[in-house]
Amino acid sequence: MTLQRQVKQGIILDDMTRITVSAENAPETRIFRDAGADEIVLAPQKCAMSALLEADMETITSCAPVSLIMNRLFMPEDLHIPGSVLDALEPGQIDRIYFSDPALVKIAEERGLKEKLVYRPEMLAVSTFDAAWWMSQKIGSVSVSPLLTRDETAEILRKCPGLQVTVHGRLLMSVSGRPLLSAYREDTGTAFETDGRNLFLQEAKREGLMPVYETESGTYIYSDFVQESFTDLGLFQSCGADSFYVERLGSETEEIAEAIRTIRRILDGSDAEKEAEQYRRMFPELPLSEGYYGQKTIR
Repeated sequence: MTLQRQVKQGIILDDMTRITVSAENAPETRIFRDAGADEIVLAPQKCAMSALLEADMETITSCAPVSLIMNRLFMPEDLHIPGSVLDALEPGQIDRIYFSDPALVKIAEERGLKEKLVYRPEMLAVSTFDAAWWMSQKIGSVSVSPLLTRDETAEILRKCPGLQVTVHGRLLMSVSGRPLLSAYREDTGTAFETDGRNLFLQEAKREGLMPVYETESGTYIYSDFVQESFTDLGLFQSCGADSFYVERLGSETEEIAEAIRTIRRILDGSDAEKEAEQYRRMFPELPLSEGYYGQKTIR
């Protein structure tokens, strides 16, 4: 495979940067692929520390090739679970494997899948040294935390190219292994379904609504804003980003599909500022934000 480059507005762009998006079912997978996504991420049953709806093996095989989010920390007695998922699939059906437990490295390596691994703990990597060490283990990639500034992200990419960057969607802000919604319902007597997909938290002094999910693996709270990084794509790509990650959770399917189309047009040479403005006009109700790329979380 040859590396092709083009220059737009003084920025060198790699044509090989992929668009990655999480999905919850087969229909979404088809919609996102039609929109221009290169990589779809599904959550196999009992393997993900994620609020994504779990996909059974029938769904995974019907959508293949797909990537698998298997980022749980596995107890020794549970290590057969990710192994059985990988054994049920042909290597060509697996695009990449997202993990956080180092045990997955051995499991993948035994099956000839080590180069498909992407280190993606839910809190993600924030250190160049951390990312560089994992890349030195000959895995496929590492996801960089979107809680860094754009300058910090660009610096990590320059020193350690080939990493993944989150560019669109709600950001995971808090994770607990406890069923917090169930505990709240029990303590207050409030009647609601804890596995609902339209539940939100609101801080007393803020207007924003934070999507919250409870699954068998825990409780997940997402940002009250939608990360929007259309005008940063050229910078991140020129610094060596391997892929751009789009988070589906907390957004409507069409909002994500249009974000994918927008990213694809920008990668194909369309003006990022104009594309960003067009997206804002299409979804004026969305709380779009540059997120932490524009401000330091630690000052």
